[in-house]
Formats: sequence, C-alpha cells, structure tokens
Amino acid sequence: MSESERSAGDRDRRAQRRSKPTEEGDQAVPDLEAEPVESGRPEGPRNGGPGSGRAFSGGQWIVLWLVITLGVAAGHLLSNLITSVAVAYQMRIVMSDLAKGFGQVATDAQQEVQQAAKRREAERRARRRESDRGQSLARQCQDWRAAREEMDSFTTRRNTEKYCGAYREYIQTGRVSTD
Repeated sequence: MSESERSAGDRDRRAQRRSKPTEEGDQAVPDLEAEPVESGRPEGPRNGGPGSGRAFSGGQWIVLWLVITLGVAAGHLLSNLITSVAVAYQMRIVMSDLAKGFGQVATDAQQEVQQAAKRREAERRARRRESDRGQSLARQCQDWRAAREEMDSFTTRRNTEKYCGAYREYIQTGRVSTD
C-alpha cells in the first residue's frame, strides 16, 4: 500500500471512530480539525484554502488601511456637511419667524407710543383750555365772533381772525404770538 492510500485509510478510520454515537445516546460531533494536505499545512483562509481570496503583502495592507481611513474620514465630513446645511436651514426659518415677531412687537410698541403721545397732547390742550390765559383768549374770540355777526366789517373780520387764531395757537402750542 502506498503512503497516500494508508493516510487516506487512517483518516477514514479516525472519522468513523469520532462519528460513532456514545453510550448516552448523543449524536457524534464531526471532526472539525483540519487534516494536513499534501503541502503539509492545514487548509484555511490564511493558507490559500477555501475562502482565502488572495494573500496581501505588507504594502497592500497599508493601502487598504489608507483607503478605509479615507473612506471613514470622508463619511464624517459628509455627515458634518449635511448636518450643517440642515441646521442652517432651520436657523433661517427661526430667524425669519423672530424677525416677523420683532416687527410686530415694534409696530405694536410704536402704535402704543403714538397713542400715549396723543393722550398727553390732548391732556395738555384740555389744561390750556381750562387755564386763565386759555379762558381769556376764548372769551375774546367769542366776543369778536359775536361782534362780527352783528356788524360785518373789516375790523371785526380782522380781530376775529387775530383773537381766534391766537386762541387756537395757544391751545395747540401753549404760546401766543402778538402781532
């Protein structure tokens, strides 16, 4: 018998011994140990066996490492870019909403300030009407209007315009101009 036939027979006997059921009735577990091949090395992914692909040399591992590293870095950069674009879009929406809100608040505040100014001016006019000077000018204006109704002349028209104008000016500005 040749050496290869003898080793094949030894293998078959070992496999049969291991695959026989035991006394407890368990199933036999097949032999998972790799048998030596003709080269003397067991078959496997590192030794050109099934599933091995091709073996890398030292320089190829560096290239593979660089490619993977660059891919991961590019992925992170792309993720950061996408995130920053999304955040910028959301910020634009928020800022436009804030601008609208501030614009409305500013408009409301401006209207409130204008209304307050109108109220203060109306109060000042009322105080001027009730003051001694305002009542005196109002009486003079009323007297010249009555005189004009009785006798329409150049003097009555001119003095009506003068004293009634002075009264309106005093109520509006608080000053009286004397011509």
